[in-house]
Amino acid sequence: PAQGIYGIPQYYGGIQSALLNEDATLFRRRYYKNGAHMGFIFSMADPNLSDADETALKNAIRDSKGVGNFRSLFFNFRSNKADAEKSIKITPVGDISTKDEFERIKKITLNDMLSMHRAQEALSGQSSGDSAGFGDLDKITRAYYNNEVVPLQLDVKGINNYLPAAQHIEFKEPEYSDLNPTPKEDA
Repeated sequence: PAQGIYGIPQYYGGIQSALLNEDATLFRRRYYKNGAHMGFIFSMADPNLSDADETALKNAIRDSKGVGNFRSLFFNFRSNKADAEKSIKITPVGDISTKDEFERIKKITLNDMLSMHRAQEALSGQSSGDSAGFGDLDKITRAYYNNEVVPLQLDVKGINNYLPAAQHIEFKEPEYSDLNPTPKEDA
């Protein structure tokens, strides 16, 4: 609370990361709905294509906007040396398999979300893949309770200053808490 900014929730800094995660997912969905490409270049080398047919092809390709913002492009090179079999080429633009940042974005935003909510990945059942396991869950649980839960409980208990004694809010400390006084064993 001493380092917080008054009126701004603690999770505020992670909102942009959540929006980036959403944008990456929506882009990926549009990409696959569009046939796993971001559009294409339709190129020809046909010297016999009439101007009317070329205009019709250009308009059809221009107006056939793909899912999302994916667009395609038409070229006719009108080459006399064109081989009939090679005169038409459809070249996909931006093959996603060449450089896919999707998984990297997801990993970064997962870590941002956990940080934003001050959650331990082991306790939330998430794995960033940075380590082989979750570690010692008992120690993580104790540390999380002492460092995160107790300060929030103290904030909530602040309302007790305004409530009658019969309505005071209290929390039970779990057995695993380091804050519980442990009885000393006699030797």
